[in-house]
Amino acid sequence: MPPQSDRFTYESIDESKTQRQLKASNLTWLAGCGFILYTLSVTALMLLVNSVICVSLHTAFRNVAPELFTDHAQIATPASQMFFFLAPIVLLIIEWNWLDRFSRSRR
Repeated sequence: MPPQSDRFTYESIDESKTQRQLKASNLTWLAGCGFILYTLSVTALMLLVNSVICVSLHTAFRNVAPELFTDHAQIATPASQMFFFLAPIVLLIIEWNWLDRFSRSRR
């Protein structure tokens, strides 16, 4: 049996190797398919939240200025469709930009 001090040395070497393996395994899911699934799930969640925000803004604007939607129906309908298509995408781009800047500032 090795002396007491050697045993602690062996355990500390084994423990640090195990910790390195755990750290490496925690980061490997971010490579390849895991990263794509993570990105797609975050994007889908942000698009869902952005769509709810856009519907709320459109409804609030429609309640504040109903004459714009009734008097100019030929313009209001395509403008609403364009708003519902572009606004969530523009918000998504802005949010990813913020996330990217925030993650870079934390490194």
